Amino acid sequence: MESEKRIHVIKPVCSICGGKNGTGRHHLLPRQYGGEGTRTIPICKFCHRAIHQKISNKKLAEQYNSLPKLLAYKEKYGLSWTPKCLNRHRKYLEEKIEINKLDKNMQRQLERQREIENEIREEQKLYEAEQILKIMRNGK
Repeated sequence: MESEKRIHVIKPVCSICGGKNGTGRHHLLPRQYGGEGTRTIPICKFCHRAIHQKISNKKLAEQYNSLPKLLAYKEKYGLSWTPKCLNRHRKYLEEKIEINKLDKNMQRQLERQREIENEIREEQKLYEAEQILKIMRNGK
């Protein structure tokens, strides 16, 4: 009998904060406690870091091994990031915004370059056509 394959669909949002900063996977049962191949949830790296900074793997395995339990922990105790994490998150977002701006500028430049190349090709075709007409007129 074929072994069942576990299919993970990665959602584009974090299960904890709802952020869309790219998600990874958080094992609800830590791998250290037999969680390899078990259920995972999509989570951003910042919430993931905050969870592991505030809650030991032992407590995660025993008390906070489901999304509702993690969300209850967040409500009761908070999963606020440390200032260092907040700083990294801010820098990450700023870099991402800059990259998007650069990408848009590069796209505009590439589009303009293609337009210029097309104009040059058209002018070259016109020039060649004029040269052919001159040769044909002079040949008669």
